[in-house]
Parts: sequence; structure tokens; C-alpha cells
Amino acid sequence: MRQPTPSPNITEKSLMNSHDNSNVALTKAEAAVLTLVDAGLSNRQIAARLAIGVGTVKCHLHRVYEKLQVRNRTEAAARAREHGHLGPPDSLSTGADQT
Repeated sequence: MRQPTPSPNITEKSLMNSHDNSNVALTKAEAAVLTLVDAGLSNRQIAARLAIGVGTVKCHLHRVYEKLQVRNRTEAAARAREHGHLGPPDSLSTGADQT
């Protein structure tokens, strides 16, 4: 069977992102986790702060690493700071605080 070819838009977006991480779009959850990583919190602390599971934190971080093309949390936080992907950690609250 023939392999499906990616659409030109996907290829162009991938190439664009491979050279300039400022165009990478993080989800709100990914940005929240990354902001707390930058603040020095562990995965367990991030999970408690955002009222999510540790596995969910790891999943968000894995996607962030792929999007920012980095290998670890230190590189991810540094790259995110360079490109303005981080918000103030004080603005993040647990899910229990939201109404």
C-alpha cells in the first residue's frame, strides 16, 4: 500500500518550527507546566499545584520537549524564556480554586 503524504501545510509548519521556536504554540496546560518547571517545582509539586496526575505532567513535558526541540526540563525552561512562552507562576492556581 502507498504511504500517505503529509499535506504541504504540515510540512511547512514543521520546517518553520524547526528553525524558530517563537512560532511554536503551546497549550495552556503545557505553558502552565513549563512555567512551574521554570519556577523550580518537581513533577510531583506541579501535579499537586495544578490538581493533575504526575503522569499528566510528564505527558505535557514530553510534548513541550518535542515542540521546543529540547531534551530536558532545563533546556525547555531556557528556550521558553528566550521566546516568551512563560507566564508568571503566581497566576497559576489549582483546579480546585477555579469556579
